[in-house]
Amino acid sequence: MADSRRLNRIRDEAGRILPAGPTLIALSGGADSAVAAWVAVELGHPVRAIHIHHGLPDSRAMELAAKAVAAELGIDLEVVNVEVPDGPSPEAQARAVRRAAIEASAAESEWLVTGHQLDDVAETVADRLARGSGSTGLAAIRPIDGRWVRPLLAISRADVRGVADELGLPYADDPSNDDLRHRRNRIRNVVSPVLTEALGADAIDGLARSARLLAADDAALEMEAGRIEARR
Repeated sequence: MADSRRLNRIRDEAGRILPAGPTLIALSGGADSAVAAWVAVELGHPVRAIHIHHGLPDSRAMELAAKAVAAELGIDLEVVNVEVPDGPSPEAQARAVRRAAIEASAAESEWLVTGHQLDDVAETVADRLARGSGSTGLAAIRPIDGRWVRPLLAISRADVRGVADELGLPYADDPSNDDLRHRRNRIRNVVSPVLTEALGADAIDGLARSARLLAADDAALEMEAGRIEARR
């Protein structure tokens, strides 16, 4: 039986971020975007979904999972086939292609919603720290960035997955997330567990909290710079 208190907490936390209005969910087929879609449906927003098919060996399984989630939630799903060009950073290329495809499909009035959650923020901070980054870069993924909305950023991957399981959402695990050739996967599967073991269970939350604080600092600096420029 689903824990209604837990579901209500996650729905309410995500609902504080997700603006009202037409919503286009980037539905990967995984647990995170499935829960983001559930939140939007629960809040009564007009919701449809889009799935980006990369043409990779495991893409068909993720497409089927996205279709199953959309059917479970009663929302329309558009599947868009894309090709990721060769380049020095396949992950960055794939993100850019996905983003462009979603924006091309979206109506002007639609919010573009992804399933990024707290662990994604922490992993981004760790990655950018290792590369060397200032406050803007370390502010990492923001809850709202123009039309893009990430309502699950304050919720851990474990909690999101737990909600998906409680709801019985038919998500799938993307096998490509286990491929350690990719830097982000090494952070997720190697670095994060070591940090948690060495520094405690709050280490991941601490990295994400640092991103939120740096985002606030960065916004304040930008505002002050604007005031100074206006006085010239």
